[in-house]
Amino acid sequence: MKRTIEAMLAQAIGIGMALAVISSSAAAATEGGHHGHDGHAQRPAASNKSPGAEKLPPLQIVSPQSGAKVGRIITVEFETPADLAKMTMDAAVIGVHLHVDLDGTSLMPASTDLTRTAVGRYRYTFDLPVHPGPHVVKVYWSDAKHKTIEESVKTVRFTVVDGQPGAKQ
Repeated sequence: MKRTIEAMLAQAIGIGMALAVISSSAAAATEGGHHGHDGHAQRPAASNKSPGAEKLPPLQIVSPQSGAKVGRIITVEFETPADLAKMTMDAAVIGVHLHVDLDGTSLMPASTDLTRTAVGRYRYTFDLPVHPGPHVVKVYWSDAKHKTIEESVKTVRFTVVDGQPGAKQ
């Protein structure tokens, strides 16, 4: 069952606030008054990369391929070695998690919204209305505050054409 973005965001904000308090308290205790991650979240890292981004599991879009012509039912298939039970919105603790975006509408699927098609390969089918023409799909990791981890973004541009296989008639 797909959860609304508002419900997931409310849950994540609540969890994120609790984690921020815990993180801030622990950081202050161990780092002599450091204010935790929240105190420097808006400053760019020296390397211009998100902290810890190099340790994130890679993502790769398998389908649709760039330039593909597809029907109106949009399915994205991607690969990652990540344990998606821990990196989606139904994880016990919401931290870094998966986002799937179609034309600027970002969705946060639960692991139950994904179909495993092979080891490390997953399929997600959008239930958004899609009209003929050019479209963009993105798959990426976001942090617990839903900030996109830019280094993880994978993008594919494709075209929806009436009459293609999978098109709603």
